[in-house]
Amino acid sequence: MSDEDCATFTSLTNAPPSVATAYLSMSGGDVSSAVSLYFSDPTLASGPDPSAMSSPPSAPAPPSSSRSSQPGKFTTADEGYDADAAMARRLMEEEKAMQPPTVRAPDRAKKDVLMGGAGVG
Repeated sequence: MSDEDCATFTSLTNAPPSVATAYLSMSGGDVSSAVSLYFSDPTLASGPDPSAMSSPPSAPAPPSSSRSSQPGKFTTADEGYDADAAMARRLMEEEKAMQPPTVRAPDRAKKDVLMGGAGVG
């Protein structure tokens, strides 16, 4: 990792040199990979949250798939499922609209006979 790589990273991302050094070391000195990594997760160089490290990791809560106690109201998991299903339907309709229309079979060939010649007219 060179100073030139660090300068290139900082000019592309406007990040401080310390962040550039961290991302370049994570990407093995490859500027392109470091920039991509930075834009995919700009907080990665700051490291893990120290408060999260002090407590042991807890098991994730199981997803809820039941309705709430109020009729017609869904829990968060159901609402997410409904939103995903609606998006899937919309994307399928858009894809169907983009497909070319079906093409009918070609017409049967016709033979025309031209009448006349050079002297006709």
